[in-house]
Amino acid sequence: MRKLDLEFDISDAALMALEKGFKLYDIKLVHGKSGLKVRVLLDKLDDPWGTPTVSDCGKFAKALDSRLTNLVNMGKMSDDYTLEVSSPGAERELVGSDEWVRFKDKPMKVRYNISPVKANANIFSLVRLDGETVYWKKAVLKKDKKSKNEKFNEEIGILIKDIIQVKLYLDF
Repeated sequence: MRKLDLEFDISDAALMALEKGFKLYDIKLVHGKSGLKVRVLLDKLDDPWGTPTVSDCGKFAKALDSRLTNLVNMGKMSDDYTLEVSSPGAERELVGSDEWVRFKDKPMKVRYNISPVKANANIFSLVRLDGETVYWKKAVLKKDKKSKNEKFNEEIGILIKDIIQVKLYLDF
């Protein structure tokens, strides 16, 4: 079986194993000496941080493993595989404006171009999207709580095309 067909079949099986309230954040197939490793990152849509519980991951893994066993029985893949299911992580990358809006109440580390040869990164809170521009303000972090600095109210507009990466930021 071609590699692309196997990737499609496994991705399809993972989508079919999803319960309402969850989505696939990422799925990777790693071919190695010890067989195929199927790595799935599961996103919990109603969790404030998008984090599934260990029980959620276990339940999904059981449902997906059953579907993968069906692929093995149909001869579409080898039974020499391991399955890993986990959360996207506390400081997960947020891909696209829909995710930025979803986590708008959380601090985000934003890397962006300030010139063709120079990038910058700051911890921001999302203010709004307006066409091709995203407006941010400096996030008020725990270390800043006592400060009444005006720069926390100042908005900065960054063109979407200049945004390199946005990640959730944990403020300890």
